[in-house]
Amino acid sequence: EEELALAKEDEEEPIIAPDITKIIKFAIPAVGVWLCSPLLSLIDTSSVGLLSGTVQQAALNPAVAVTDYSALLVAFMYTATTNLVAGTREKEMKQKGGDMPETKKTLTHALQLSGYVGVVLGSILAGFAPILLKTIIGNEALDPAVFAAALRYVRIRALGMPAAVVIGSAQSASIGLQDVKSPMYVLVAAAVVNFLGDVVFVPRAHAWLGGAAGAAWATVFSQYAALGLFLAWLKNKSRSQQRVLEMKDRDGENDKPDPVNLTQAILELTGESSEGKARRKDFRKSLHRLSWNGHHDENTASTDSITTANDEVKDEVAESIKAKPKSRNPIKEVFSRKAEDSSQSATSAAAITTPTEPKEPEFTTRGFLSGQFRKRDLLKFPPIEEAKQFWPYVIPVSTTSIGRVSAYVAMSHVVSSSLGTLSMAANQVILSVFYCLTPIADALNLTAQSFIPGIHHKKKGPARTAALKEATNNFMKVGALFGVGMVSLVSLVPFFCHYFTTDPFVIAKIKAVVPLLLGVFSVHGVVCAGEGLLLGQTDLGFIGRTYAAYFVGVPYFMLRLKKIAQAGTAVVGLTSLWEVFMYYQFVRAAVWGIRLRHLNKKANASAV
Repeated sequence: EEELALAKEDEEEPIIAPDITKIIKFAIPAVGVWLCSPLLSLIDTSSVGLLSGTVQQAALNPAVAVTDYSALLVAFMYTATTNLVAGTREKEMKQKGGDMPETKKTLTHALQLSGYVGVVLGSILAGFAPILLKTIIGNEALDPAVFAAALRYVRIRALGMPAAVVIGSAQSASIGLQDVKSPMYVLVAAAVVNFLGDVVFVPRAHAWLGGAAGAAWATVFSQYAALGLFLAWLKNKSRSQQRVLEMKDRDGENDKPDPVNLTQAILELTGESSEGKARRKDFRKSLHRLSWNGHHDENTASTDSITTANDEVKDEVAESIKAKPKSRNPIKEVFSRKAEDSSQSATSAAAITTPTEPKEPEFTTRGFLSGQFRKRDLLKFPPIEEAKQFWPYVIPVSTTSIGRVSAYVAMSHVVSSSLGTLSMAANQVILSVFYCLTPIADALNLTAQSFIPGIHHKKKGPARTAALKEATNNFMKVGALFGVGMVSLVSLVPFFCHYFTTDPFVIAKIKAVVPLLLGVFSVHGVVCAGEGLLLGQTDLGFIGRTYAAYFVGVPYFMLRLKKIAQAGTAVVGLTSLWEVFMYYQFVRAAVWGIRLRHLNKKANASAV
């Protein structure tokens, strides 16, 4: 009986995988989450170059790399927040609860922990800034003025890391709650504040207020402004939301019956007061209708026998009318008949197809923590038991981030130490294009982490296995589609090189790398979708071990190119480095695909 009851529950609650359209609609706005940091850095680069000159702009190259790469070390907070919030939300939605108290607690604890993680990151970044900058630069022949400006930039940006980590966790929680618009609003607000700060600070001549340092202050102020706006967004409901709550409260009060004064009603009916004149008139009409209906019922009873005798005749007439209907518009009749047929066929098709996901009102995180969170609560440390929920994500995701960063750091090191000024300039343009396009596919990673935990946390069985398989196929299809889009954009780079540089030798080096970029981006969508699917299924150990191997392997091959270039035994250029990176992409795509197939077989075996 228990097995029958469980089977009935599974039938009553089908598991629905996200279709391709839903994935695309969710992933495209989610690009804004990944664009936040690159957009702020891009605004800094443009403002400093236009307002402070070449030396200050050159300082941004290693400085921005240090701050952005260091920020990836706390990506475990974002992955953990997305997965924990999405999983808790799914459990509470299954219980038909609309308030989601546990989800609110999870989000609150994530914000609190993020603040302390940001403080630790900022302290490390400020303390080790000289060492990190020298590692990125790769040689000691750098202009002291450039190095000093880069050092100031990194140390000022370190002050904004607490706000940056909290914002990242809040954005990740919004993705876990399937709200992709709120992070976009915060991104726009931060970009506006950053731009205004650059206009105010960058032109100043003071070393700690203008130039690269001024750009850093503008970014820090924009991060804290965005943090304040995001917390206000989470705490305060909109006017429309408040009106809805007021209407619900009013409806609850209206459900109580109003008291009736019977004495007053009787006096109005029997007396002659002017107040009861309308009531007495309506009462007399009601009595008249009742008396007429009673007289009519008596007459009807006397004619029942006659009516019964004529029933057969009436039935025959009715049948003839049905057989030969009144003249109608034949075209209208044909279309009405087609509509009925199509309605019946659609109904029968719906009966045999899998259940579709019901349309739900669009969710927003605005006011989600209303009455549950105060700004000073951000300074509290979350309970230890709650903080421990984030620990399983620390090592695997941090290893993943380090594995990613190692490839970029090794490439920058080889270019700056061995390939010369022209290659450095060309590689800066290529990396700018690369960083602008990668968020398109990186959004699929977040999207998968938003949808997959809700399926993965379901009870093991055929329905769960089928839903995971369908979701995996859909995400891979969208990844391939995004790859086609990114390849199309990369193919336009040769036509826009002159907008990045006027040096013909630099342009030639950029064009030589474009075919390799086409190979890199052709599988980038599949790589990001596959990684998100693995993270959504909490396959953290495998991801951590794999990126540990990448951390060793990719720099090894790139540093071998450095030795060859310095020895002069072979010609080594940018194309050699990007060829290594292209093969790295192919390996990642193959490894994620094999692992997902293995997990699918494992789920099939456990469902039997």
